[in-house]
Amino acid sequence: MKPVATDPLQAWLPTPGTDLYYAFRYVPAAAALPLILLESFRRLLANIPLGCSNPEIARAKLDWWHGELHTPGNASSRHALLRALEPFCQRDAALKDALFALVEGTRSLLDQARFEDPSARWAAYTKTHSPLWAVHARSCGITNPTRIAAVCELGLAIELIWGFRELRRLIDAQVTWLCQTHIPVAATSMADGDWYAAVGTQEIIYLRATIKNAEKNLRAGGTLPRACRGILVLAELARTTLEEIATDGCRVWERRIELTPLRKTTPDAQSTLSGLICGALCGRPLRGRRARSARCRRGDRTDPCSLLEFGNPSPDTSAPPLAKGIITKLPRTRTHD
Repeated sequence: MKPVATDPLQAWLPTPGTDLYYAFRYVPAAAALPLILLESFRRLLANIPLGCSNPEIARAKLDWWHGELHTPGNASSRHALLRALEPFCQRDAALKDALFALVEGTRSLLDQARFEDPSARWAAYTKTHSPLWAVHARSCGITNPTRIAAVCELGLAIELIWGFRELRRLIDAQVTWLCQTHIPVAATSMADGDWYAAVGTQEIIYLRATIKNAEKNLRAGGTLPRACRGILVLAELARTTLEEIATDGCRVWERRIELTPLRKTTPDAQSTLSGLICGALCGRPLRGRRARSARCRRGDRTDPCSLLEFGNPSPDTSAPPLAKGIITKLPRTRTHD
């Protein structure tokens, strides 16, 4: 069903339990709205193929979005997200082009079987997502081109890790994600689960290096604006999810793993990216894996580093303390070629 002009905006914003919901709880209110709108639009568009029974339906939906973006002035759009984004399109001329790039890039991922290698995939994701991540960086108050590029690099690493988590759904939706160079040599003699686990082992190595390099480049510039908390928390959630998938043996074809809401509200305090988060929160220079203040280590709820200080816990955060992830078993309906 196509959205109509009376759709409430709230229906398209992050809901409790999602990564975006927990990430943007930590962003100052004044900066949160444009970032939430940008990332809600990204997730809505990127997930269109996953909700369609075949690529032709996905293409038709993306064509509809392309037409909406061509409408002069998003204020008259039939979709609440575009109407809400209109004031920000007027402030940043590059935003409209970034929205077009996301639509066109998502459509292009339906038009090929596999990427030749990771660099080809990186180029495709750069074309699709980097323009909007650049707008995200500027909305956070970053103006230095080098730092904007670092935010884009971290954003692309996040997108690739989410793609890895959703690999089964992407394959079923005929969305391009796999790289030919990561295909195991003995492909034809392996069962589906083992085949994708072998592919996943190669991807884990690549994705770990990718997010580590992105984090290093972002940290090189020193203290970050407080509005960067959103992307830093998203990166931490992506990194932690990646490690959970690795611990599970990369069985991405048989199982989908997602962190529990409880773990999403309490990122790993010892990770490098958590150090980045605290650096952005406190406004202190970043000093490696343990760049946290004494108050932060004590869990002082009055300290801006306390990740639980922003609002009351949502009703769905009652998962057992030892629960590490939500595992969804996936049906056996396809085979690899």
